[in-house]
Amino acid sequence: MATQISSLAEIQHMLVSAGEEQKTRAISAVNAALRCRICLSVPKADLAYAQCCETIIGCLSCIEDNENMGNTNCPNCGQARFGRNLHRVAGWYDALGALAEDDDVPILERLF
Repeated sequence: MATQISSLAEIQHMLVSAGEEQKTRAISAVNAALRCRICLSVPKADLAYAQCCETIIGCLSCIEDNENMGNTNCPNCGQARFGRNLHRVAGWYDALGALAEDDDVPILERLF
């Protein structure tokens, strides 16, 4: 099972105080936590958070497109009609970028 990231503070600690191996682990954890359940990539725009399973489930655009095609179950936990419990998460990439020190900017590029 993928490692769940509990907070941005955890990511900051891993990026700022860690060696290269730990930074690689942190990047892997971020990728696993943010990976879209529809397109399987790390979102580059707004994320979708499903309240039903309390999980980031991927690209907001993918989730909305999937729902518009008639797929109304949560792609993570399967709850029916989860759309009313879907929340937009904006500014996540900027927040993650603010956690890295200037020398660690290439770390953010490794997310993609």
